[in-house]
Amino acid sequence: MCSCVRSSRAMAPALLPRLLLPQVGFRLAGRGIWTSPLCLAVSGDSQLPPLPGQARVVICGGGIVGTSVAYHLAKLGWTDVVLLEQGRLREDGFFVSGTKSGSLHFIEAFGNKTQILERTAIQQVVVEKGHVIAVETDRGSVECEYFVNCAGQWAYELGQASEVKVSIPLHGCEHFYLLTKPLQEPLPPNTPGFEKNPKPIFTEGRNQLEIQNMQEDWDHFEPMLSALLRRMPNLESAEIHQLVNCPESFTPDMRCLMGETPGVSGYYVLAGMNSSGLAFAGGAGKYLAEWMTYGYPTANVWPLEIKRFGSLQSSRTFLRHRVMEVMQVKCCKEAVCVIDMSSFTKFELTSTGEQALEFLQYLCANDLDVPVGHIVHTGMLNERGGYENDCSVVRLSKNRFEPSKQ
Repeated sequence: MCSCVRSSRAMAPALLPRLLLPQVGFRLAGRGIWTSPLCLAVSGDSQLPPLPGQARVVICGGGIVGTSVAYHLAKLGWTDVVLLEQGRLREDGFFVSGTKSGSLHFIEAFGNKTQILERTAIQQVVVEKGHVIAVETDRGSVECEYFVNCAGQWAYELGQASEVKVSIPLHGCEHFYLLTKPLQEPLPPNTPGFEKNPKPIFTEGRNQLEIQNMQEDWDHFEPMLSALLRRMPNLESAEIHQLVNCPESFTPDMRCLMGETPGVSGYYVLAGMNSSGLAFAGGAGKYLAEWMTYGYPTANVWPLEIKRFGSLQSSRTFLRHRVMEVMQVKCCKEAVCVIDMSSFTKFELTSTGEQALEFLQYLCANDLDVPVGHIVHTGMLNERGGYENDCSVVRLSKNRFEPSKQ
């Protein structure tokens, strides 16, 4: 990752953290949605803690991603953060450890800044005038200023459930891995494990109520196992403990979805980890928390920004077929393929004088004052000098330019 990302909610001009700004409710002025710090309340008891009526941030999803976001927001000083989980928090979470009593304890960084509630399902996110104002759950409503969708395999459905629909292009697939008894020689960390014919799930019908393992499918897994044994024949003596089949969400380009959604201010997403949640959740949660705090993260996450996809990529039909596409990659690598590049955004800048050239010289890192007909490959910079995008600019005439965003 490199450089910085611009957010539609970037602070100006001092770029102060949002947690230092006057805490005046955008809609609830005078009612003080930040006046009652919330305590951590997660336990195995049958009686659920009461649902708060107000919070500054509501996070959906108590998995490794949602707890990472909550942890890093608390670490950056945010208070009144509520994390809601429709099922039970899993004891293999990144910041969670189990005890024999069934209670779950989070590390002390949460302090009294975050409340975590299990068995509370979010039904929709309420949007007014293009801004998040509340979430509705099966236990009541919580008014909030920010909402973070970390719902994993449920993120797409949650985005579509509200009156103002939010496009979150990911699709569930059956994901397999093999557990064996301890090996004499451990496998290298880059041991391959993706099959050529993925099995999409939940295209139609109801998703799982909470994440659960699915049925073993040795017929589906056998080609991958055979290929692995050909490459590493010493594994034939390994004692198999279990073939695990669990749901995993994938995006159209195998990169996670991060950032504030276009069209709905205050609605953030961190989902679609493409089977890499354990590896990426800690850092991804940190960058999203920085994004919410400062208006931009400390590293360039532009390739992960959710705005890279449009509503077309949220079609269930498109997503189902897209997550199965692996042969296209093989053809591009080993043979010949045709790629449609017409989707690149094109602009035309003209002026009566030299205003167009002056504007591009200010915006771009490279020199655009070239002879007519020449093309310049350059980056466009943000107000902090960070790299925003990669583009090619052709000078069509003295005061006419055509940048093509890539």
